[in-house]
Amino acid sequence: MMDLREIFCNQCKKSFGVYNEKFFSEKNLEKLKNRYGSLHEFYGHDVIIR
Repeated sequence: MMDLREIFCNQCKKSFGVYNEKFFSEKNLEKLKNRYGSLHEFYGHDVIIR
């Protein structure tokens, strides 16, 4: 079974992508979260990796 992680905005219920942990480290996921979620976080949204 593949271990998948998702970058997700809790307020607008939008997914920014699902990533395989085999290819994306926690550090790389944080970089992606900062890139895709920066505008959402600017408006007070809670972007998480789940």
